[in-house]
Amino acid sequence: MVKNTQGGNKAKKQARKSSRPMDPSMIKARFSDHPDEVYACCSKLLGNGTCAVMCIDGIERLCIIRNKFRGRGKRGNVLTPGVWCLVGKRDFEKPKEGKLEKTDLLEVYGEVEKKLIIQKEIALKDKWKLFNNLGGGLSGAGNDDDEDTLFQQSHDLDLPDFEDEDGEDDGVDETDGRLTHTYKENEIDIDDI
Repeated sequence: MVKNTQGGNKAKKQARKSSRPMDPSMIKARFSDHPDEVYACCSKLLGNGTCAVMCIDGIERLCIIRNKFRGRGKRGNVLTPGVWCLVGKRDFEKPKEGKLEKTDLLEVYGEVEKKLIIQKEIALKDKWKLFNNLGGGLSGAGNDDDEDTLFQQSHDLDLPDFEDEDGEDDGVDETDGRLTHTYKENEIDIDDI
């Protein structure tokens, strides 16, 4: 039996592999080595163990989440919109008209694995930008082509000026139409109470 060097309450009941942090050099990513294996990015979850994925070739397909990635096996393989994955096309099945082509989920990638794939698959360099729109950006993997978003005000507010009984302005600034509010302090004399 292995000597308990961790110690503590119920330490032997925990898995030793999950008690230490994962070293990035130990992570091995599965790469596409067959023409029917395609890199994809999850675009939306549909329920019943299915999701819609946008493949690297620009075609949206229906992905069947296998039981390996559900239930107990879901722990490190959580599939959410924007997550990169590897799917296998079904060459034995013809897609019906008006329906999405079915694929099977083969692998779910994390952030470290994404960077390894981008470094190895240099031929697909221009196609990775397709996944940025789905929420699964490269997140620090050398993507400097992010589009800048500009926000502009669509219209100005034209609010009428209201006056109190004493003829004072009630919080509308006449120069740019913005609302302002000023608090008036009422002096309270303790002797009046």
